[in-house]
Amino acid sequence: MSEFEETHLWQSTLAYRENDKYDSQRERLRVAYMALRDKVGMLVGEIARDLPDYTVHDLTHLDALWSMADIVCGPDYKLTPTEAFVLGGAILLHDAAMSLAAYPSGISELKDSAEWSDTVVYFFQRTEGRRPSDVEIQEPPAEVLKEVIADLLRQMHAKHSAKLLACEWRVRGDSMAHRLMGDDELRGIFGQAIGMIAHSHWWSVDEVERRLDRRVNAPVIFPQLWSFDLLKVAAILRAADASHVDARRAPAFLRALRKPSGVSGNHWNFQSKLARPALQNDQIVYTSVTSFGVEDADAWWLCLDTLKMIDSELRRSDQLIAAKRGHNERFAARSVANIGSLEKLTNDLPVVDWIPVSAEVHISGVTEIVKKLGGSALYGDKPDIALRELIQNASDAIRARRVVDGVDDEWGEVVVRILKSDDGHVLEVEDNGLGMGQDVLVHHLLNFGQSFWGSELMRREFPGLLTRGVGNAGKFGIGFFSVFMISKKVRVTTRRCGAAKDQTFVLDFRNGVDSRPILRVAGNDEALQSEGTKVSAVLEPDTDHLERLLRSSYDETGTIVDVCGELCPSLDVSVSVEDRLTDVIHRYRANDWLELEPIDFISRLQFKPMSSNEFLDAFTEENAQTVRRLSENLRTVRDEHGVAIARAFLCPPVYGERAGLPGVVSVGGLKSGDLRGICGVLTGETNRAARDTAIPHLRGEPLVSWANEQVNLCEESSLTDKDQQEIAMTVLRLGGDVGALKIAEAENTWFDKAAVLAKFRMSDEIVLNSGYHALEKEEEFRMDNRVVRAPMFSYSSILMRGPADDSERDWLPIAEGDFFANSIGFFLLALLDEAWGTSYYTMAMGDERRRLHMDTKIGRWRGEDIFSNQMVLKR
Repeated sequence: MSEFEETHLWQSTLAYRENDKYDSQRERLRVAYMALRDKVGMLVGEIARDLPDYTVHDLTHLDALWSMADIVCGPDYKLTPTEAFVLGGAILLHDAAMSLAAYPSGISELKDSAEWSDTVVYFFQRTEGRRPSDVEIQEPPAEVLKEVIADLLRQMHAKHSAKLLACEWRVRGDSMAHRLMGDDELRGIFGQAIGMIAHSHWWSVDEVERRLDRRVNAPVIFPQLWSFDLLKVAAILRAADASHVDARRAPAFLRALRKPSGVSGNHWNFQSKLARPALQNDQIVYTSVTSFGVEDADAWWLCLDTLKMIDSELRRSDQLIAAKRGHNERFAARSVANIGSLEKLTNDLPVVDWIPVSAEVHISGVTEIVKKLGGSALYGDKPDIALRELIQNASDAIRARRVVDGVDDEWGEVVVRILKSDDGHVLEVEDNGLGMGQDVLVHHLLNFGQSFWGSELMRREFPGLLTRGVGNAGKFGIGFFSVFMISKKVRVTTRRCGAAKDQTFVLDFRNGVDSRPILRVAGNDEALQSEGTKVSAVLEPDTDHLERLLRSSYDETGTIVDVCGELCPSLDVSVSVEDRLTDVIHRYRANDWLELEPIDFISRLQFKPMSSNEFLDAFTEENAQTVRRLSENLRTVRDEHGVAIARAFLCPPVYGERAGLPGVVSVGGLKSGDLRGICGVLTGETNRAARDTAIPHLRGEPLVSWANEQVNLCEESSLTDKDQQEIAMTVLRLGGDVGALKIAEAENTWFDKAAVLAKFRMSDEIVLNSGYHALEKEEEFRMDNRVVRAPMFSYSSILMRGPADDSERDWLPIAEGDFFANSIGFFLLALLDEAWGTSYYTMAMGDERRRLHMDTKIGRWRGEDIFSNQMVLKR
């Protein structure tokens, strides 16, 4: 007799008994169970082949769950024979899908699943550091494939367990179909219930209650009293399964053979030390047969965490049964003994040469950390950042909704409102995106630093999103908390995609993060008419938050329409702005940056957009004409996938009446920083949670090609010599070729690269003049023939916001050792070395630079020689 046959639950339900009135019915269930057990035993024996690091999941574990159910339920608990049969079937199936053998078609079934591509993308990015190709998704490298199979078997086993009784296994060339349960009638009666309960061991308790709160009357082939209660059986399974940790699951010799490491090794270690659990009063007591040494400390702590999980599961299961079935159906085991006291627990799980204390790394004052890192300490004192982050979250949700619903790439809209209420000024950001259910609200929105995008919950709830690249912009999980920079009274109203109107949730923050938020179901007047999310923030009274919210990054004052325009230069989602303070409504169309006419596009990038005529009227006629010519050089650059990563042209960094034509780097369509010397938009990516700087996607050879094309276009744009030199400075910094642009002054005229090189080859001495003498601007000044004048410095950076130095070094081929080595002056030194065979460039880059300077004649003015300290270079 097997051990499980000695348990109270078996003996009182399915065991043979003398003079049994229902012997034939009981025997039919018993025989069917034993046959099912035999086949499942072979199936679960395959688990170790695919998941060798996992603790034992074979028949010994499944049989042991009967004894664990005895402990959980207590010695007098009553089940009907049909309940015992359903429980036994669910016990056998609940982990049986944790091997490829559980899939009759093998790995091809995994590849056909909705989860396959997302899981490959996830592990490929983690292992290889990049997204896989379509071919690599179907045939990933061996190292990635191993991770993917293990994760999918774990991730899908509960869901697939519900289908196992319907599966057929066949031998090639043999027409016979093999099923786990051969009794077709019993499979038809109990198969669905067994499958659902097996599946339910991975559900939340709330989902168990919602889906399994049902009693089924006795099937017609069984006695009237042999009904079965799905909720009770499911609760027994989850409590018994969670509670089974002991040496039966981690035999010492098997551990020595498999040699598990890491977290798996710690699981094997602590379970191998545990004796059989026992029931004392209403608690399960766990004890170890051997002590935990210092080398076992990690295993001891993992054991503690596991016992806490079991304690939580016992309490929730007991509460569920008590609430739904009454006191008489409650389980005997309702918690784990000594779980709240380390001192008492060490009596049950003794340690040697060390003392367990609660000394784990702990951040006290979590609220303060959230307020600081979610607010001004991270983003700076910039209220518009809160708006940017809310628009970012809304845009991410809409992109995800597009994938889920299969709609076009410009579907969806973010609505930004500013209005006046009894509480004060209110900022609202609403979207018709994916929306959030309770799990996302609790486990991700409220979990500081835990982004939903790319998470296991996202992969589980919305298969395919990760494969389609959803969630790359919002990846830090802290952006929402920036709203508390401007408000303590925040309300999140959300309705998940596919949910009914009455499933709208409201999350109320009444005092920022200083008090617990209230989660509730929305009232009829609050429920959203369509799926999506609305965030409402009452701006702090008696502050200048509104005034500062309506300022540009350069401290210009405008409206909410102006602010949204500046924040969203290249968004692929339409943004409608409702300024109810001034009764102005404006809509920024999705991807308008790719469609606007050049002058309109330039104006769109300003803080206060205006018509093309108004924009040009701000310049003198001469400069306006130059802007028109430059704007004709506007070009769109796309990556290898056809995605636009830039629409821009080169321009002088400082121009006419303006500090420069507008240029921005955007991340996810939202402004991250400004550009100097480039007008337009470059898309980029950031690794900084503050998003205050980004590295453009246009880099390397495509960037150089674009810069060289711009040089060719500028040569035909009738630019002034000085404008050409300014643009050439940017080209050199981008790693391009200055072509025929004018780059230096010599002999009272302007030279391009070819002319400079020709002059060097004909000269034996050159004075490199990097600065203007006061008299050089006089009309009568005549430059010495040895002098070539060009700046030795470069503009500090093209990227103009945040820690630009580091970002620019990651983006551009800046010479090591000298941030200004890409200047025109250093470029001339390189040309001189080419002409003369010298090494002045290297000398100037090092400590010898000063030795090259001396007072020398640079020209004449009114018959008098003019001297200056400049770099004198001789062949």
